[in-house]
Amino acid sequence: MSNTPDPSNISDLLAVATVRRMLLEMGLVLQPETSGGLIGPLGLWVMQPRVDLGGLTPLEVLKTPNGEADLKACLSVMAASIERPGPRKD
Repeated sequence: MSNTPDPSNISDLLAVATVRRMLLEMGLVLQPETSGGLIGPLGLWVMQPRVDLGGLTPLEVLKTPNGEADLKACLSVMAASIERPGPRKD
């Protein structure tokens, strides 16, 4: 398996679109495909195995029966760990 999505493979593109939609639904906006985004370039991220997904890639998880729910839970944990801009609380 390659480390980047194959633009000719619709499932790779749908995985990136699904993750982007989930993030938007959670109120998170990433910079378009730059390393300055909250989780980095989505095209690369969906292809990387993750310990919190049982060693599967987000792309592989999306192909499972509960994949979207499992991936949303993973994204929620990641989002909760990110310091959001705003007034400091100290």
